[in-house]
Amino acid sequence: MDLQTLLNDYNGSVLLSPGTAEWGYVDQQWYLQLPIESKGLPKHIIGTDAISNGIAFGPFMKANYRILSQPDALGNVDKALFGALLRAHIATLGVIDLDLNRRCVIEDEYSFFDPGEEGWDSAELSIPVHNQSKQIAAFVKKYGDTFLHMMVYVFVSRGHHWQDEFDSLYSRLFSACGIQKPATWAFPTNKELFRQIMHCFGIALPLEATKWCKINNRMAHPMRLRFTPHCPVAGAAQITTLYATLNEMLNEGWWSSFENKFGASILAIKNEVELINISPYEYHVASRVVTGKPKKDLSEQSLVAFKTLCQLSLGYIDYLGRRHSLSNQKVITQKSGGQKPIAEAFSRACDKFGKPDTEVASMQVFITSL
Repeated sequence: MDLQTLLNDYNGSVLLSPGTAEWGYVDQQWYLQLPIESKGLPKHIIGTDAISNGIAFGPFMKANYRILSQPDALGNVDKALFGALLRAHIATLGVIDLDLNRRCVIEDEYSFFDPGEEGWDSAELSIPVHNQSKQIAAFVKKYGDTFLHMMVYVFVSRGHHWQDEFDSLYSRLFSACGIQKPATWAFPTNKELFRQIMHCFGIALPLEATKWCKINNRMAHPMRLRFTPHCPVAGAAQITTLYATLNEMLNEGWWSSFENKFGASILAIKNEVELINISPYEYHVASRVVTGKPKKDLSEQSLVAFKTLCQLSLGYIDYLGRRHSLSNQKVITQKSGGQKPIAEAFSRACDKFGKPDTEVASMQVFITSL
């Protein structure tokens, strides 16, 4: 990922250290509805259509539409139809599994829907058809994969499916992917889409599906950019962001002097990033719900190197901000105590990992010192 994209996506809070991620719970009206007949579903296979592998499409749609259309849920026929179709689309990627351990979830957000004595042909369970039904279905078919990739990206890089401060990030992803929200039918809000409709799938299986989509060329280029080689990981963000900044410094005329002075620290960061790249998602603050495995810790050497280099990197980002007006954000003045930074990931990292060993008033002072 290039520095510009990384900084754009990191404006806002980010979870950086162990113990700060929690599993977000949703109310039962947002649970995934499975037809009662689905209790014998086999183990999921990513890329294998669960709808044709044990779940009947009609009953699945009726159950999810019924729940999502209620006043305490989406309460809108357009949104409910979109939500049910999107859930069905995601199911075709093979992300449904009845085993909590394989889903790596803390709370089961699946519910088995019983149609009652009249069965699935009950008039009460029918889905109303209106003149936008085909447009809604076409929209889901075109962008369903991308919506899943967006949710995975935000969870992995921020630590949750949704917080109110993520709204603008999701909107930027819409813009980056060229997705225009429809004007002729009621489209869900970002919170309704990424938390209430999609939270029920957890994150471990959607991450598997996202990686499968990337391999099988089912990923929009702006999302592929963000998953190359992997998206920023909440839990290792301070190291990978620092490394991205160091790579940007390589283009500066003073790089050789900088490298001579801080070579050992630069090497420590490089070595740590190489380790992170082997199994990046195991460094996530909530690794158990992302990968099902315990979180891997960053090495002491990399944290010491971060403390040495982070303020210099903040100064460099400040310098870039003055030179290029990155993201139209206010530039950094002094560590995290100054104005809101271009890359708030760094300011929070400074807060969490202590004061840096090297102080620098500005990039010009730093360059002059070399």
